[in-house]
Amino acid sequence: MKNTIKAYILYNCMIVPGDIIWVAFSGGADSCCLLQILNELKIEMGFVLKAVHVNHLLRGTESEKDEEFCKNFCAKMGIELEVYYANVKQIAHDRGMTIEQAGRSARYEIFSDKCTGKVAVAHNMNDNAETVLMNLLRGSGTVGLCGISNKTGKYIRPLLKTLREDIEKYCSDNKIDYINDSSNRNTVFYRNAIRHKVMPLLNDISGKNVVPVLDRAAGYIDIDNDFIESCTEDAYGKLTKVIDFGVSIDNEGMKKLHPAIASRVARKAIEFVKGNLKDIEGRNTAILMNLILGNRTGNAANFPDGVNALVQFGKTIIYREMPDIDFEYNLPIPGRIFVKEKNLYVTAQLCINTKETKTEDNIHYFSVPACRDGFSIRNRRNGDIIKPCKGVGTVKLKKYFINKKIERHVRNNLILIACGESIAYIENMEYGKEFLPGDSKEIVKVMFERG
Repeated sequence: MKNTIKAYILYNCMIVPGDIIWVAFSGGADSCCLLQILNELKIEMGFVLKAVHVNHLLRGTESEKDEEFCKNFCAKMGIELEVYYANVKQIAHDRGMTIEQAGRSARYEIFSDKCTGKVAVAHNMNDNAETVLMNLLRGSGTVGLCGISNKTGKYIRPLLKTLREDIEKYCSDNKIDYINDSSNRNTVFYRNAIRHKVMPLLNDISGKNVVPVLDRAAGYIDIDNDFIESCTEDAYGKLTKVIDFGVSIDNEGMKKLHPAIASRVARKAIEFVKGNLKDIEGRNTAILMNLILGNRTGNAANFPDGVNALVQFGKTIIYREMPDIDFEYNLPIPGRIFVKEKNLYVTAQLCINTKETKTEDNIHYFSVPACRDGFSIRNRRNGDIIKPCKGVGTVKLKKYFINKKIERHVRNNLILIACGESIAYIENMEYGKEFLPGDSKEIVKVMFERG
């Protein structure tokens, strides 16, 4: 088994010489097997081996005995062990989680904070098959049906292609003691119910061990998912743009995508703003997709953790609420300024108006006579007015925003090009009619560039 595990580690580039590897050590058969094998490989592969044990404080004296077992096991092998404590029951209560979720959350928070280097987790092929089945029963998409990854950030899983029975046989053949955690037999827990009730039934029905079958299916799905993800990355790069308080999505471009790609682009936009996808369910994705495909300016939706979505003139803006910060800079013509509040360079140039002169996302053109008093780059002020390009007459900017159903927070964060109280341009939305270049031979070119 040692050589098989070594080959799997090398093939997947899990460990390189000089790495510090922490084994997440519970004292069960899987982690004892993993620690033993890595201890035998550490010299020839050139890495430093340590262990970390988390006492969940759930089973009283039994938890204390488990901790003592782990200390003795590591002491006999000369492996450094660090022990940490987590009141999992209290964490579950405070965070509204199940005991299983709270335990996992506590362990990984400790691994993240305390373990400098990589963390080897003893997930095996059975764990992967159970995870695939659990995710299927939750109604997961392809990402969930890929199962457990052999590498995720700092976490590696060298036993992921090894059957649990082979691990237990290895421990028996090599006289390796391990703990039988009584909670692992409690079928109140979801995974245990899958393991002890559903998997044996599937084995009986199919007449074979379904673990390798589910593991193989997950591998096929993972390959397909990798292709879909690459398509998603490409579409995301083309159809989204980072703005000051979030990200904007091109609605028309999204309509042209296959639904499988479009929904992932939408989720990726939420993840960018939120920082993660925790509590973002399929229904949230469906709501956002309805906004995007509906493409009606003013339509809005709210998502967990203060993330919002708003449709504006062919774009859907995903953003968080942010404090309003007033800013104003005079823009010389020609000249260049830096708007620190927006991390933005703004450049003004005089140029000749030609047939090739076209407005782009970050390039805008204006009539020279209309801006003879100079431009300012700022956010909105009381008294601002605009002559909308497609409208008739002059309207107060506040009323313009109300008519367009633009939320107050978004209004205050939009970049304006202004000449006194008259607005020449509203970010991603509108031009002032009197500032358009028209047939003017000489025009002003204004360019925006992120710092």
